[in-house]
Amino acid sequence: MKYIYILTFTLIVSVLFNVPGFSQWVHVSGLGGGGTKSLAVNGSNLFAGTEMGVYLSTDNGNNWTAINNNLPETLIWYLKVYDNKLYACTGGVDFFRTTDNGTSWSDLGLAGENIRACTENDSGIFTGTNDDGVFRSTDDGSTWFQVNNGITNTTIWSLFINEQVIFAGGSSLYRTVDNGVNWELLTNGLPNPPLNVNAFTKIDSTIYIAIGGGVYSSTDNGDNWNNLGLNGVNVEEIYSYGTNLFAAVSSTGIYLSTDNGSNWEPINDGLPSPVYPQSFVVSGDKIFLAAWYEGLYERPLSEIILSIKDYNNGVPSNYNLYQNYPNPFNPSTSISWQSPVDSWQTLKVYDGLGREVATLVDEYKPAGINKLNWDAEDLPGGVYFYQLKAGNFTSTKKMILLR
Repeated sequence: MKYIYILTFTLIVSVLFNVPGFSQWVHVSGLGGGGTKSLAVNGSNLFAGTEMGVYLSTDNGNNWTAINNNLPETLIWYLKVYDNKLYACTGGVDFFRTTDNGTSWSDLGLAGENIRACTENDSGIFTGTNDDGVFRSTDDGSTWFQVNNGITNTTIWSLFINEQVIFAGGSSLYRTVDNGVNWELLTNGLPNPPLNVNAFTKIDSTIYIAIGGGVYSSTDNGDNWNNLGLNGVNVEEIYSYGTNLFAAVSSTGIYLSTDNGSNWEPINDGLPSPVYPQSFVVSGDKIFLAAWYEGLYERPLSEIILSIKDYNNGVPSNYNLYQNYPNPFNPSTSISWQSPVDSWQTLKVYDGLGREVATLVDEYKPAGINKLNWDAEDLPGGVYFYQLKAGNFTSTKKMILLR
């Protein structure tokens, strides 16, 4: 009897070890080689800006097609979608736009300008350049004029619009409330001088910036800035999805914050080291990462955070047990799951021999999304399994406790 018990658990563990252990990034092929600098999404169309032009995927990254008709196969620094228009910012070979998802491109001029960023509002199109500051066009790109009054350092790598305010970031941070007629230098709470303002994002009314010395936030449209950590490293990109922040750190990798930047956790499984991440985008059920020398990577979003769709719907449409995060962990980790119906639910943890070491949930629960933190302080390091039973649904996942 004892032999059968041991054999049974040996078979169970053998099966479970063949289940993917923990989430990781996977390299995406089909982009023709070389580095990837920028990503953008327009509906079901996913775009990648590379050093060989622009590529399009209509099946969420499974297959890619070069869409460089009328567009030089050149370095694409930045892609931007605005009102179903895709802009491509190049390294000195004019400024381009497509209104048919890359079937054809229009040349908007600015020849010779190394364009690093672009944006648009009702008053016109704005570009940020590596040497000559900000340009604005009020006639849909037919003519351009510089709008640098108040900008003392004309290296502009990022542009961002929040309501009627436009921000320009580069070696310093500037703000305009009159569409570029006048710019104001922003310094309160920032390093002096700011180090490479690389990117912007926003969650609710809070603006976040990525700079060459960390991540900062402002709740008053740039009047004051707060240090959110990742200090002393070059944060190339900051990206928000729902209430989650993703930060790309040059040579180090990717960091995730689920508490508005108070805490950051690395999520680099599957990425090479070092890695030089440049851009994020969520498309469908995946998050994509553009890395400058390494190419393009993807990862199921559900492996990192709970589905925003499930949050918005209130009651999920199916059962799911999510991968714990972080994983590996020490000594605590978060476990999330969802149920579409009211049911008796149990969530238990087993060691590598199949012995139960913790019961986290054993009660009747309503339909919905659940999340808890498990502290394994008293357990030795190693491989563990957590199993959810909800109604007729059973799911088991593996996690690793590091010591």
